[in-house]
Amino acid sequence: TLAVGANSSIALVVIVRPGGNLGPHDNQAAATGTSPAGTPVNDVSDDGVDPDPDGDGNANEPGENDPTPVTFVEAPVIGVAKSVTSTVNNGNGTYTVSYSLFVENLGDVVLFNVQVTDSLAATFAGATSFSVASVTSGDFTVNPGYDGNADVNLLDGTDPLAVAGSGSIALVVTVTPGANLGPYDNQATANGTSPAGTPVSDVSDDGTDPDPDGDGNANEA
Repeated sequence: TLAVGANSSIALVVIVRPGGNLGPHDNQAAATGTSPAGTPVNDVSDDGVDPDPDGDGNANEPGENDPTPVTFVEAPVIGVAKSVTSTVNNGNGTYTVSYSLFVENLGDVVLFNVQVTDSLAATFAGATSFSVASVTSGDFTVNPGYDGNADVNLLDGTDPLAVAGSGSIALVVTVTPGANLGPYDNQATANGTSPAGTPVSDVSDDGTDPDPDGDGNANEA
């Protein structure tokens, strides 16, 4: 029951997975009651904290039945780090360089269509030649056509990456440096898409941690 002039409140907490629809999601509640003589009364909720903003004693009129909206905000972030795990002199003018790439979801939503690109042609432009020996990953689906030149996609681009998820890629390259022994600087770029279609990217940092300062933003100076 609700006495004359009395009021009461209800707290409702909802967990929502919005996916690609960030809103606004409009919501209204409906209050109903019955008078002592059996007369039913009802009102559809107005947005805010006052059922009768104009104070005329009638809460069920135009302008006082507005839905309550909620809009969600995504914070998608991807990070990538790349390191050289070994450089082997093959004794015939060629060297085998092994790279390790670590990709991490640092945001608050799953990332779809994760891709990592790496142009070896740009990296080894000053060398006599290079070739890709292998690309492997236990976490992502690799692109078998990757050659670092005409095709710079290390992955097939169909894998998702869960919140706080991570994965690694091993890239092995055979290089004939000729007279130019280096250094040969290389960077990869990681890309993904949020549930709402927001693209995110990051250029690799040297090492094994995409976000060394731990602030959740891997794409900074």
